[in-house]
Amino acid sequence: MADTTSDDVIQGCGSLVRLASASDSPERLVVAASHALGRPLVLLDTSGEPLVASPPATRLDASVGALTAAAPGSDTTPTGWLVLPIKHEGEALAVLAVRNGGIPETVSHSMLDLVLSLLGEQFVRAALTSAMRAQRRTALLRRL
Repeated sequence: MADTTSDDVIQGCGSLVRLASASDSPERLVVAASHALGRPLVLLDTSGEPLVASPPATRLDASVGALTAAAPGSDTTPTGWLVLPIKHEGEALAVLAVRNGGIPETVSHSMLDLVLSLLGEQFVRAALTSAMRAQRRTALLRRL
């Protein structure tokens, strides 16, 4: 008999990878990751401004204001939340806040590592796409 928990984790990870590779927008990935982990997630930019919250009611949670204050690098994290940096080549791109509790730690840590990596790659791809568009726009304006 196969281990259905392992199969579910692998299937969940595969779904997250497909979502992340199909789009540079983090909204769908954060919602899917929140569902897969069974925990509320809040994606914040480097200044602490919430970008995406899942479930949406999490945005209204009083602790999100405390997350906003903690995100830019403070050592104070609101009780019940884990604040994880999203980095690329050592540069901070964003912060993912995860509500503690819910599923086995070994599953959640592996999946959280994957989600952080996927979000980081999405941010990098979006920045590259934006830079390429800006270069094309500049080249077009020069020709005109």
